Amino acid sequence: MRKKTKKKSKWRWGLYGLLAVLAGVIGYAAYQGFGVYNALDNFNKSPEESRFGQFEQVNKEEPPKWEGKERVNILLLGADARGLEKDQVARTDTMLLASIDPVTKKAHLFSILRDTYVDIEGHGKTGSTPPLRWAVPN
Repeated sequence: MRKKTKKKSKWRWGLYGLLAVLAGVIGYAAYQGFGVYNALDNFNKSPEESRFGQFEQVNKEEPPKWEGKERVNILLLGADARGLEKDQVARTDTMLLASIDPVTKKAHLFSILRDTYVDIEGHGKTGSTPPLRWAVPN
C-alpha cells in the first residue's frame, strides 16, 4: 500500500508545481498586457509636442458609401530605416498598388519603383526598369 501512495504523492506534487509555473506565466502575461494597454492609452501627443505640428486639422468629409460593386484601390507603402531618430523623416522605399474587383473576384498588384525617374546631375532624367505587374488568380 505504501508504494501506491508515494507514486500518487509524487504525481500530485509534480502537478502542483506545473500549475504554479503555469499560473506564474499567465500572471506575467497579464501584467505585461496591462502595461501595454496603459502605455497605448497615453499614446496621443498634444499638437505642441507632435512633430507634425505644421499641419492644420480640417474637418473630415464622409466618404461615399461603397455599394460593393466598385473596384477598390489600396496603396501599400513600405518605409526605410530613416525616421527612427528624432527629427529624421522616413522615406517610402516600396510602393504597391492593390486593385480588387469584387464583381470579377480578381485582384491585381502593381509595383511602383521608388526611383522610377531620377534627376542625375549632369545626365538629366533617367528611368530605371519598368514597374512589375502581377495578377492574382481567383
